[in-house]
Amino acid sequence: GRAAHAGIEPEKGTNSIIAAARIMSAITDGRVNSDTTANVGVIRGGSATNIVPVETVVDGEFRSLTPSALEKLMETTFNTARDIARKNRVKLAIKHELMYGGYSFDPQEPFVELISNAIDRCQIAPVYVKSGGGSDANIFNQHGIMAIPISTGMQKPHTAEEYIHTDDLLKGSLLILEVLASLAQG
Repeated sequence: GRAAHAGIEPEKGTNSIIAAARIMSAITDGRVNSDTTANVGVIRGGSATNIVPVETVVDGEFRSLTPSALEKLMETTFNTARDIARKNRVKLAIKHELMYGGYSFDPQEPFVELISNAIDRCQIAPVYVKSGGGSDANIFNQHGIMAIPISTGMQKPHTAEEYIHTDDLLKGSLLILEVLASLAQG
């Protein structure tokens, strides 16, 4: 944007926060499809109420289990942002990085079978899911260390109402012990 005094000569400024808001209202947010999500999570801008804001930083993320969908979403979003920035006469810098890659396992993989057997011995009904979540397992798997996240049974994660049932916490603890015992024997 371009700074100016908001009370004396606001017409000489270009409000970067308004431009960012226009961009954010034009891009896809939330669930894009069954494998893909987009989220704007942090916005920082301006320095005082009497100054037309010159800089706004928007942090967000894209996640997808389908690399081509991720590429398409990024391209569309970035092109939309560039177009709106140009129309609003603001400079735009886009920085992006891959935080971690995805992974998947064959159900016949011995490590998967070891965990599946431990789940059975703990009399837990397993539910195998594909997930857009990220965890240390993404990083470990990228470095050749096989890791599989096992849910803690948390409910309403990342909200003020997040909780876990005591029984699920207990079963999860027993499962960890069972997996460790299986690894020790193996």
